[in-house]
Amino acid sequence: MIRLVTFLHNRVWFRKPKSMASLNLKVDISDACHVTDNSDDIVPCAPNKRARTETYAVSSESGHLSKKALKKQKKTEAKQLKAEKKERKCKYNDEKFNETSYYTRHGLRKVYPYPFKFSTHCKGRWVGHNLIDVMAKEFRSYTAERYEMQIRDGLIEINNKAAPPNYVLKNNDLISHLIHRHEVSVTMKPIDIVHLSEDLLVIDKPSSIPVHPCGRYRHNTIVFILGQEYCLKELRTVHRLDRLTSGILIFARNWKTANKLMKELVSRDVQKEYVCRVPGEFPNDVININQPIDCVSQKIGVFWVHPNGKQASTTFERLSFNGKSSVVRCLPRTGRTHQIRIHLQYLGYPIINDPIYNSDVWGPSKGRNAVYDKSKEELVHDMLSAHNREAFASESLQLKNEDSIAFSALSHISTSEVKQDIDALTTGSKVENSESAKQDAEVKAASLGAKLLLEKYINVAKSEEIADVLRKAATRLPLSFDSTRMTADERCDECKRSYRDPTEHEMVMYLHALKYRGKDWEYSTKMPSWAHADWRDVDLDLHS
Repeated sequence: MIRLVTFLHNRVWFRKPKSMASLNLKVDISDACHVTDNSDDIVPCAPNKRARTETYAVSSESGHLSKKALKKQKKTEAKQLKAEKKERKCKYNDEKFNETSYYTRHGLRKVYPYPFKFSTHCKGRWVGHNLIDVMAKEFRSYTAERYEMQIRDGLIEINNKAAPPNYVLKNNDLISHLIHRHEVSVTMKPIDIVHLSEDLLVIDKPSSIPVHPCGRYRHNTIVFILGQEYCLKELRTVHRLDRLTSGILIFARNWKTANKLMKELVSRDVQKEYVCRVPGEFPNDVININQPIDCVSQKIGVFWVHPNGKQASTTFERLSFNGKSSVVRCLPRTGRTHQIRIHLQYLGYPIINDPIYNSDVWGPSKGRNAVYDKSKEELVHDMLSAHNREAFASESLQLKNEDSIAFSALSHISTSEVKQDIDALTTGSKVENSESAKQDAEVKAASLGAKLLLEKYINVAKSEEIADVLRKAATRLPLSFDSTRMTADERCDECKRSYRDPTEHEMVMYLHALKYRGKDWEYSTKMPSWAHADWRDVDLDLHS
């Protein structure tokens, strides 16, 4: 009798439904004789010594799901819901693409100014601080005085309502800032497509264009240009390249593919190969650098070699030397920000035209062997001074060398006949004494150069689908400047000042992502022109 009671205490029996597709059963485990179903089939349930009511999902196919299986199912559903939210979040819709439009001037891609509202939720480190103090410390677009004026004018709001400068920020406050947005010019060089399928888009990114919206760039970014001119939308960024870096850039066209590729990158199953050009004769041996990289300042996005940093590893190998500079193959084993540039600086061979890591700001040694000759605070101060936007301020919108074609970076891809056509457009007798005609000629030269490149891309396209996308892009190139589309805001500082355009040399850095290879895929571009063995320093052109 004692054994029978013990058996009934440790085993609970209930009947399984015969025909119902699914049923939620509530079973009181404390009562071994109570069953909520009248079916003839009996299924044992796991023992539980404490009296409580449990819910079980029952199906006609599997009988029932255990608590462990049910928990796994709920976890899977939660992941799916999270993925669906990410799907919606990463989309840039037509409303955003239509905020403004492009035009070309001085051979560059430009954006008409437009109203834009920055929004962000209060970060933990901001809680308890005054609004004006946070704006002045965390954002460096304006002075503290200017931010205070914008707060009083209602351009900066808290939770969509006006707030005083001394407002004390609370957790989850929504800070918004309405501005008249001006973007920085970028190259007019079109984007070449390396691979296009239902799951992936792989491009050869031009220098000077950021991958996605950041800082002073939004529409002049790869994501927006692809969306507006190439009609390639809803792209998911798998990895990034620096603004001045060119080469292989991979986008996923759905969340499943993005998740798969990001897992490969995180697990370091993706092999990356870059090429760069450095001054002097780089050592002929294969060099492995294992030096930790730490952030100098998140505010300005600069890093250095420091013992407190994250471990980083890069392999370097010289490919050629032309008597003045060397082409180096770079194989990053880890994926730290600016890793290749920082490790080359550590070796004493910074990239020739790297505006950050090949600068005297780092001291006489330029950071070789991690010798910086100044504190972190001093370095940040000097870096901000050296790269202040005021350096681009100008009394006039005219370029220093207006007679030259800013778009000449593209002319090298054309035949001699096309070059003559471009020269005729810019130096012909019809435009010698006409400023407006000269500007119109520059626009035509820029558009002609871009179309020539697109035609070249179309001729070597790997599929008809790619060729069709490129043909459509050729019909959507930026038009000439239209004064009726230019807006102005009397409260906007940018409208009251003029800035010179970046020069051709300021829009390119000799670092190129040549090849990316995963478990079952590989994509590459051809070698940039500046990486050819016979290249000379006078050939200051963009890679072709």
